Parts: sequence; C-alpha cells; structure tokens
Amino acid sequence: MTLSDRERFILHSMSIMSVDGFVKQLKDDSKVLAKLNPMSETEVEIAVEDIRVGRCRGLDREQVLSLYEEMQEEMLLGSEIHRESLERENDGRYLLYYLPKRCQNFKDGRTRSL
Repeated sequence: MTLSDRERFILHSMSIMSVDGFVKQLKDDSKVLAKLNPMSETEVEIAVEDIRVGRCRGLDREQVLSLYEEMQEEMLLGSEIHRESLERENDGRYLLYYLPKRCQNFKDGRTRSL
C-alpha cells in the first residue's frame, strides 16, 4: 500500500487540526497538559483496532498495519512542515501558507491563481 496524495492531504490536515485543537485547549486551560500521559504501544494498537472494526471494516489487520506504518513514515517526513508552521507568526493561519496558491480562496469568493 502507498499513500495517495489525497490520503497524505487528509493525514496532514488532521494532524494540523489536532495540533490546533490541542493548542487552543492548552491556551484555555494550561492544566490540561499535566493530566495527559502518552499512550502505551498496547493502547495505540487497541485504538487502531477499534478504528478498523468500528469505521474501516473493509480493511484487514495486515492492511491497517501497513497503512499505519506508512502514516508514521509520512508524519516523520512531514514533521519539518509542522515545525515550521508552528513557528510561523502568520496570524495562526499556517495551513494557508502551505496550500498551493491556486487553492487559496479569498473571503469574497475569488481564487488566487499561480
């Protein structure tokens, strides 16, 4: 299995959404971080299996394992993008910085082209 461009986009978008939600939560309540613990390897395996059974029944365990490994690799390769996006003081709109210019829509409905 290889991640398609669409799957990569979904993966990175969800990562950005997750980080953004986490940052917003920490901004509102800094005590949240003290309550959190990293998931153990077993907890991750259980969570992934729950997703497979609950939302992705068409995938078998081997496919999920392969996909999960590819996602981990993609996240490692994309970590530089996320680091830069968190460091940017871009009014909090770091996603727009990385989208192709032709995909950025203005509030009045215009689309910027290259």
